[in-house]
Amino acid sequence: MTDAYKVATTAGQPSDFYYRRPYVVAMLLLVGPLALPLLWQSPHFSRPARWIWTLIVVIAALLFIATPYLLKWLIK
Repeated sequence: MTDAYKVATTAGQPSDFYYRRPYVVAMLLLVGPLALPLLWQSPHFSRPARWIWTLIVVIAALLFIATPYLLKWLIK
């Protein structure tokens, strides 16, 4: 849902730096899943791009968690 007051008062002004694409991507790479709310609130990403970035971050986090267990299983 769009906040009409916010849209009217910020028309023509640059968006906040933390919603810009380079900042959001940097946060996704640095803090992973903790930056997902920032991604979904950013108006600079389309819905398909949000889903793609979400999948990438979640898969990377799961691989990061599962890698020690997979290595232990493979070494046996």
